[in-house]
Amino acid sequence: MNTKIINPVTNEEMSGCVWYYWNEENKQYIFEYDSECKKTDDPPEVNIVYNNELINNNGWAKENISVSITGIGEIKYCIGNSECEPNDIIETGNNTKFITIEGINYICAIASNSLGSSEKKCEVIKLDKTIPNIEGIGDKVVQKNEVVNLKENVTANDSLSGIDGEIIIEPSSIDTSITGTKKVTYKVKDKAGNEREVIRNIIIDAESPTIVYNLVNPSSINSNGWAKENFYVRATITDNSGSGIKVAKSCTSNSSSECIPTADISGTTKDFYIEVEGSNRLCIEVTDNNNKTTKICSDTYKLDKTAPVAGTANLVGTLGSNAWYTSDVTVNVVNGSDSLSGHLSTTSNTSKITTNSTGTTVIITTTDLAGNSATRSYTIKLDKNSPTLTDKGGSVTIYQGDSYIVSNYFNVGYSISGGSISCNPANTNSLGVGTQTVSCTATGGNGKSVTASKRITIKTKPVSFATDSWETIADAVRNNNTSMYNVGDTKEVTVSGYGTFTVRIANKSTPSECATSGFSQTACGFVVEFVDIITPNRMNYPNDSIGGWQSTELYSLVNTTIYNNLSNELKNVIINTFVVSSHGKSETSNFTSTDKLYLLSPKEVWDNNPDGGDTSTNLTRQLDYYKNNNVTIDNYLGAIKYYQENEVSWWLRTAYYFDDDSFYYVEMSGKCRQSISNSKIGVSPAFRIG
Repeated sequence: MNTKIINPVTNEEMSGCVWYYWNEENKQYIFEYDSECKKTDDPPEVNIVYNNELINNNGWAKENISVSITGIGEIKYCIGNSECEPNDIIETGNNTKFITIEGINYICAIASNSLGSSEKKCEVIKLDKTIPNIEGIGDKVVQKNEVVNLKENVTANDSLSGIDGEIIIEPSSIDTSITGTKKVTYKVKDKAGNEREVIRNIIIDAESPTIVYNLVNPSSINSNGWAKENFYVRATITDNSGSGIKVAKSCTSNSSSECIPTADISGTTKDFYIEVEGSNRLCIEVTDNNNKTTKICSDTYKLDKTAPVAGTANLVGTLGSNAWYTSDVTVNVVNGSDSLSGHLSTTSNTSKITTNSTGTTVIITTTDLAGNSATRSYTIKLDKNSPTLTDKGGSVTIYQGDSYIVSNYFNVGYSISGGSISCNPANTNSLGVGTQTVSCTATGGNGKSVTASKRITIKTKPVSFATDSWETIADAVRNNNTSMYNVGDTKEVTVSGYGTFTVRIANKSTPSECATSGFSQTACGFVVEFVDIITPNRMNYPNDSIGGWQSTELYSLVNTTIYNNLSNELKNVIINTFVVSSHGKSETSNFTSTDKLYLLSPKEVWDNNPDGGDTSTNLTRQLDYYKNNNVTIDNYLGAIKYYQENEVSWWLRTAYYFDDDSFYYVEMSGKCRQSISNSKIGVSPAFRIG
């Protein structure tokens, strides 16, 4: 820039021009004097021009770029891979320069004038002339029907501008169901617009045919590898190429060895029928129309249809009679055998028999490896028990000559093996009078036996009431064997101190009313009464009936003195009798006692309450003797008794209800009367045998 020049001494303006500019290097202004002011003061100017259309949107060119550098002043330029300092002068007519080096190029230019002014400009031009690379796209062999990933392991790269977008694959997928070669085009661009296109071969191949063997029925062969019935094996041929099967042949070997296929197969399946026992092997050879051949043999199929030989049982136990065991039986298994598939197991359905049984079935089962089985059975009878034989209990008294089976006197029990009993003697009809011992032996079906004995008393058989002993009579009564005795039969009895008297059977029956609670037993069962008067005696002194028959003086005489003066033989068979007696006027309840001897009541003689004075009349019954003889209040002759051949009156045990000092008695004529207790009247008691 120019300026006026001032003389610093005179401070006057001088002629001419001073040009100055800033020197960047020295960091100061530089002044130049120009007396004629010939220099211009226009600033320097520089322009860098090139064809922008050669630069794409990514800022890259893919071919050489020509650059025109123009300006005012002296122009210099430089080209580098980073910003540079221009040092090459642009000569007139040679202002066009070319960018040919790939990569990032900096082109800088500077214009300067004589005053030192300058202008610098730089442009960046990116050049990539190299097409990108695609890697991993060599020919690829795949199997038929294989799914192919065309992008797998395929990459693109560009070391300058870089890849622009994705790799384009045409077609994007291929059908591999048909063998052959498919072509796939891979395209890729870099950011400069360079493009690479590569064609790749996808070769679709196929395996040779495959052969698979399967059981038609999967359960035909067990886990041991054996079948026990004929079965089918189906072979399936698969043409993997799709070209079709040219030829297929098969064979069967009845061993575990392979065979040479010779039999033609039509189609792609074949069912083999396995029916020969032992090992069986199947082989198939097949060739497809691509001339690929496969031979595959099956596993060994084993068939065993024959049952094994059943095992046996070794029975350990004590064997008694009739094939009965008498102790626990242990079953030891002896294995069976099988000559083909081999023995698998021999088992028993039981290992020990401990429970009595009429027949436990032991089953021995042998199974071979094919599953065939055979059984052998045994029937085991077990009875560990002896019979039981016990005396039925109680004493047995029978009459001589009576026929009873001796075994009936014993309780016999047999276990499940049954049994029999034998006795010595077998029947009582051979036993003599006295106490005899009989014995029986029970023997079980298993051979075990037990013996028991019993004592039996043999007595003389009853004949007549008059002649039989009191023991015989009592036995007959106890055994309900009194058919030879009749009501009214008589017998002589001695009462010590009093004499000998006649007694008769007054009653034999026991009707149901005798079982009624509170019923007097004086006319129930086998009743014997004195026909004669033993002695005259008063009932009581002083005169009273208070306390009834049981409280009288006569009661003591009858049940003490007279009873004690009977023979021991008779006393041994007289049983206790429940006696009900009426009461007098001042008392309200009948009296009861348990007596050996007792007097009769009006009801027991005449079957009536004569005048209503017997309060116990409904608690007893008329004796069979008086009933059979139709003795009543009006027909009373049958009630007459004698003392020393004279008709006399005799006491009854019944207190008279209408006063407190009287009892009933039988008048000598047989009529029923009442008398004060101090009267001396005959004594004629009764008793029961049993």
